[in-house]
Amino acid sequence: MNTPRLLLIGPNLAEDGALHALIGQEQWQYTASASAEEALMLITAKKPDLVVVELPVADFDGAELCTLLTREMSLPVVAVVNAGDEYEEARAWASGVVDCTVRHLSPELLVIRVSLRLREAELRATASQQAKHLESFAHNVAHDIKNPLSTLLGCSETLLDVDSPFGPDDQREMISIIDEAGLRMNNIVDELLVVNSLRSDTYRTETVDSFASLQGSLRRTKAYLRDISAEVYAPEALPEVLGQPQWVEEVWKTLLCKVIQCGEAPLQIIIEQTEAVEGLVGFHIVYNGSENHGDNPMNHFEAPFSLNAIRTKGRGLGLPTVRSMVERMGGCVSQDRFEDGRWRLYFALPTA
Repeated sequence: MNTPRLLLIGPNLAEDGALHALIGQEQWQYTASASAEEALMLITAKKPDLVVVELPVADFDGAELCTLLTREMSLPVVAVVNAGDEYEEARAWASGVVDCTVRHLSPELLVIRVSLRLREAELRATASQQAKHLESFAHNVAHDIKNPLSTLLGCSETLLDVDSPFGPDDQREMISIIDEAGLRMNNIVDELLVVNSLRSDTYRTETVDSFASLQGSLRRTKAYLRDISAEVYAPEALPEVLGQPQWVEEVWKTLLCKVIQCGEAPLQIIIEQTEAVEGLVGFHIVYNGSENHGDNPMNHFEAPFSLNAIRTKGRGLGLPTVRSMVERMGGCVSQDRFEDGRWRLYFALPTA
């Protein structure tokens, strides 16, 4: 939550200079109104995060006012009632207020209670936003998995049909399609594991065989490389690095998928390494093609990284995600163009 905004409703709250001074010390913004009708007209413009209201109010039924604020406007409300007025207090709680305290409570204690309710409101809003993000993410994942799954099931059903007119060549083609769909689903599962680890606050550095990570990424992109008849030239060995094994392989895979998207036929991909400098060893992926594919921000290292924006389609998590993973492992990334028109993707990781 940014600077909290309060709305104070009631003559005593509107005129309490000591309370206003304490609110100022907390660096909160506030609007005070002795009238409920006037306060309701201010809500759209002031957009309060929390309302403190005295009950009863002179120009509005107190319980109805609280119900309007809590249920129709979804605002957290702290009610202030006369000490011993159990009826008014019960009506306030029934209307959905988050707290109920007594009139003439010291300004210091009222500010403490308001601070607690603001914190609760912030936590609820954060949890609600996270739930929406997770719901959207789950929907996207289900959609991304369903596409290759439908392809796989359709081809399998055709191959199992005893009356199918397809010959050996057609059957081999369908098996190839099944292989690609299965590969894509496997990649989606691996990407989900990476996304889950990115959401976690725990991180453990290990010694990673970067050559094995590269080979794993080549296996995961074999169908896409085959489709465009790409030629890949890679060293027979690569040095060990420090990082997270799953992340390093995902970095290789995402960069290769980016090259496949942006490369030009006949596509040649050259993988090289640089000597360690200042404790980092660098890896180059050089290819003939363009810097980006359309206006997709996922093809730029500089684009903002957001876990909530990640799509797990089996073809890489995007360059912003690569940058985030590499930097968290203590490395760096870059992208540049050679004079002959070829492009180079570069990342470096700490040496083991």
